[in-house]
Parts: sequence; structure tokens; C-alpha cells
Amino acid sequence: KLDPYQRFKDEKGLMIFMQAKNVQRGPQTALIKDVQNIVKKTPSPRLFSLSSLQSAVNQRFHASASETLAAVQALYEAKWLTYPRTDSEYLTKQEFDYLAANLDHYQELLPEKMALPQTTPQK
Repeated sequence: KLDPYQRFKDEKGLMIFMQAKNVQRGPQTALIKDVQNIVKKTPSPRLFSLSSLQSAVNQRFHASASETLAAVQALYEAKWLTYPRTDSEYLTKQEFDYLAANLDHYQELLPEKMALPQTTPQK
């Protein structure tokens, strides 16, 4: 059993370790003794504020902040987004009710339907 984070100062130290553990270079046989399946829950990510959206778009697509703002403004004017110049990362009750009422319309835009187990507001 090897520590995956173990580091060696030089190749000589590595070779001494390999000899002591009877490890060879290249493909080797191994035996899997245990498999653990752990179910983990992660909370939904928060909504984007304008600045966090601009940062994420820049990192992913290398678009400038002004290009992102122009795209977001166009989506807002087409009624696809809430007001883009807010710093709030949460939906209001009114916004949530609107989205829930139009959920089927939004699902039609996707190539395949998504299962949405949680359709009630949470804090």
C-alpha cells in the first residue's frame, strides 16, 4: 500500500524505496481488497451575481465583462433572465413562483427532459 502523496527528493531515494517495497517499474499486478461506495449530498450552487457571472464566463470562454453584460442584457430584454444588475444570489418568492409556473416551457428548450425532484422553494 503506497501513500499517493509521498514524494522523493531524488531518483536515488525513489529507487531505495522501490527496492524496500519490492516495487517494479511499469505495469504490475494488483489486488483490490475493498471498494467503498459513499453517497454524498452537495447543496445546489448559488445563483450568479453579475460580477460572478462575468468572472465565470471570462474563465470559461474568455469573454470580456462588457461582452458578458451585453449578452445578459439581451437575454433579460427577451425575458429569459431576471434583472442582471443585481448582486443578489437568491430568487424572491415572486420570481420562484414565476419560474415554477413556466417550468414546462423551459423544459421544452432542452434536448431531453430533466428530472427535477425539488420544485418547492428552500431557504
